Amino acid sequence: MFKLENLNVKKIKDVAKKTVAIGAATVVFGGAGGLGVKEVQAGTAGEDKGKISSIENTKSKENVKRVDLEKKLLEQYQKKEKENLQEHASKIAEKIRQEQIEHYSSKEYLDRLVVEYGGNEKRAKEVQSERVANLKTVEIDTSLSYAEFADKIKSTKTNVDGTKNLFLLGVYDDKVRVPYDINERIMEAKILISKLNIINGIEITDQMRKILKDELGVSLENILRHEITHVATGKYGEMSNNAIEIFKKSYVPSGNGIDKYFMHPLELLERKKAMDREMERLGIKKYGEEFIPEKHYKQVIDAYEKGLFSEDAKDAKEFMLIIKKDPNLYKEIFNNIAKNESVESQNIQQA
Repeated sequence: MFKLENLNVKKIKDVAKKTVAIGAATVVFGGAGGLGVKEVQAGTAGEDKGKISSIENTKSKENVKRVDLEKKLLEQYQKKEKENLQEHASKIAEKIRQEQIEHYSSKEYLDRLVVEYGGNEKRAKEVQSERVANLKTVEIDTSLSYAEFADKIKSTKTNVDGTKNLFLLGVYDDKVRVPYDINERIMEAKILISKLNIINGIEITDQMRKILKDELGVSLENILRHEITHVATGKYGEMSNNAIEIFKKSYVPSGNGIDKYFMHPLELLERKKAMDREMERLGIKKYGEEFIPEKHYKQVIDAYEKGLFSEDAKDAKEFMLIIKKDPNLYKEIFNNIAKNESVESQNIQQA
């Protein structure tokens, strides 16, 4: 998870307070218009009452100045913090965009598309070009805080079953939008969940706490990567009918409303992509390398059961939960095996 090494809010506030304190002390004890210590000591007994009154008035004015200065400094630091966070988020987004463009432009990806489209190289190249163009042209907006995102975006979105998505942390519709301060908000949510027993009148059981913790096992980079990889297939993503059927028969239904989201082919595709990355990170299999059930399946299962998946590999962990534990299905999914026949495709709207 991204650490705000140079943007620590507590550190900023401490620096601001120290600066304010030094400034206030300078004004009170020696600055222009201030009352020097020697001047106070030089007064006679008969002048003490008038000077005390003068001192109190001066202190009152300086307290107002100190509060104004403190407020101004804090606003400046908060503005700088916001700009730094926005810039950091934008750099991460562009880094991911370039990584994805490189991946989707690769020969390995084209070879996989040729297999998926039943050997139709011409159509595979067209699809590859379309997906690369989508990545190059999409707008990525990281200018909103989470509060602004929740007010302008999250409040208007619902799940496929019509309910509100409590864990909506980013979206891709006409453009990719992820809050620049999402890491801080996730950290705050984790702390609250670990301490509170009741949220909005609902008792938080240990099981619910685990689910909530898993849902929040993400970071700014992880969320950006998920939404940006959605971009490749587009808002109405094209997938081969063969790939759709493989996903359909591989999905393990839970029996509740969330199935409408998780069994959506484009959402399953995103989790398959996450597994490709995780297997490569774990040294199990590189992208483009054939998935061999006798070799790779047990390695994947063992890595998952031993907790070796990265902390923010939420999509990959969800793949392990919602896809049937069948080595032959894994082989179909990761090798995109297609029959030697014409493979049709269709456009699918994002979930």
